[in-house]
Amino acid sequence: MATLCETALVDAADDDSEAGALDDLLGLGGALADVADASDDDDADALVDDAFGRRARGAGASVSGAKGWAVLDDALLPSVAARIRDAAAQETFKQHTFVYDGQTYAKPGVAEVDLAEGTCATSLANDLRGVAEALVPALAVSCGVFDGDAAIKIQRNTSGAFACHYDNAGPPSKRSVTAVLYLGRADGAAVSDQDGGALCLAPFLRRRARFRPLMNRLVLFKSDRVLHSVERWRGASPRLCVSFWFEGPVNAPEDLVLTRDRLRFSGWDEAAEFFMNSPVQRALSRSVYDDDYRSSIRDMRSDGEDAMLAGHARVVEATVKSLEPLVEELRRRRALIGVDLEL
Repeated sequence: MATLCETALVDAADDDSEAGALDDLLGLGGALADVADASDDDDADALVDDAFGRRARGAGASVSGAKGWAVLDDALLPSVAARIRDAAAQETFKQHTFVYDGQTYAKPGVAEVDLAEGTCATSLANDLRGVAEALVPALAVSCGVFDGDAAIKIQRNTSGAFACHYDNAGPPSKRSVTAVLYLGRADGAAVSDQDGGALCLAPFLRRRARFRPLMNRLVLFKSDRVLHSVERWRGASPRLCVSFWFEGPVNAPEDLVLTRDRLRFSGWDEAAEFFMNSPVQRALSRSVYDDDYRSSIRDMRSDGEDAMLAGHARVVEATVKSLEPLVEELRRRRALIGVDLEL
């Protein structure tokens, strides 16, 4: 049952074998043990300290491993993080919309700036592209991302929530790794527990991790095999963050469809292990995490709620009808997983 009740520790296989890698993967203590004070010696254009490359390699190893995610606290130089936050707060945001079943809906309390649209201030866009470039060497080695030409969006939440989803739900998406840089509150005040807005990562049949949107926190995860949602923001000042999506080799034919041959397992343990580590889990996710999907859809308070709930129910009904013994066993195993990891 150890694989089902994953602890907060990172397996040795996820360690990059350099000193301090375990702390870096957990994001506990940041780079304080590695760098006494890099601010005086860094180049004026530097975005990160000298320890960032090693920390990013450790994070990449964790993202590509069984857990599927990593967190780096104090990710950027403090002055750089503050500069990006202050610049982002001055941007002109557009209402976030999404398309479901051919209809366009608004996501209340959520607005964004897409760097691809060319409206972002040049200095801010350059900083964000620099962050992406700083991550690429580590993610290219561990996760096979193609290059630093990531899709980048700045997000502002005055309320709003995001329902359970995968950032790569299937073709034609090429998203391989998602990185979210949290900039805390727009007014610079510390994020409190009451502010909400936590990112909840739910690796399949593994312990869920709940991340508060703390200033200068960078969370990375596999786009095609980490289910996630975002809780409603309740802070007095808007929450700011930046999402990066790095493309890579994803959506192989065997990752897309549950065929009869793929369902030939010697036992339930083998079946669970397979789905925990394969993107094909996306075919079963709604039925196994049915309650999480429904509650997170309602939390959005979108005008598309009824349509989304109805569509979700249809998928779950069809999946259970075809694969009821498998779904029931995976639901049983999910119920054995320990309490959320709070970070």
